[in-house]
Amino acid sequence: MPSIFKYYAPNDYNREALSEKYFWFSKAHFLNDPYDVCANIIDLFPSFKAALCQKYGSMESYYEMVRKFAICCFTTDCRNKHMWALYADSYKGWCLEFESEQIINTSNTGVPSKLYDVHYIDEYPNFDNPDLQLDIITHDGSSRLNDFIRDERDEEKLFTYLLSLKERIIWEHEDEKRIFLGNIYYHLHPEDWVSTESGFKIPWNKGILKSIIMGSNISDADKALLEQQAQEMHVPLKQIRPVVPSINFNMKVKLIQDYSIDI
Repeated sequence: MPSIFKYYAPNDYNREALSEKYFWFSKAHFLNDPYDVCANIIDLFPSFKAALCQKYGSMESYYEMVRKFAICCFTTDCRNKHMWALYADSYKGWCLEFESEQIINTSNTGVPSKLYDVHYIDEYPNFDNPDLQLDIITHDGSSRLNDFIRDERDEEKLFTYLLSLKERIIWEHEDEKRIFLGNIYYHLHPEDWVSTESGFKIPWNKGILKSIIMGSNISDADKALLEQQAQEMHVPLKQIRPVVPSINFNMKVKLIQDYSIDI
């Protein structure tokens, strides 16, 4: 089964997330890219705006839905140098490897565990063109923008596509996947949620953690924490190590201890 990865900086919030086994879903306006989930881009396309207004009742209803969405981000590579440098604080943090299927227990949390691709673009396409070809398809195989607006069965695909457009030159190397927590799920299982002004804590699905990968600059204290968590959860503990010197800037993942064999 394929893996999905999430990088963590060495701070108290992320240590708690590991110990208490939850994902942090950030609300849209707390993301690190001001253009990410930028609903107001629709104002540049009057015809598309009118179509969305008809679809959602009003543009304010559309904007309100976007403001209430929260996002959890993942990637497909545990050797991503950019991710280690930026999101794991110069290799001082860690990366968690998860099963990509049923990463969240939907029956307990009400949050769909579907991973959506981020779509990297150089500039926004002309959404006023009804024949615009998107890199997603409708239920009947069309990629034409107007077909997504026309059929309610494709509403989710179009909506999540609009929330997944990011600037290619800055972000493409992240190869991001994301899970959306939408406002229609907010009140299904409140007993399993911890809600704050900036986002939500959603529990992992039990048994989805496959390994813990330490950064090469991990502190002794965080290394001890990760060793403890790997042992408790019976998963391998690994470490990312740059191969220096290396002609091709190689990285390797070294197995430190396989705690899964201790079960």
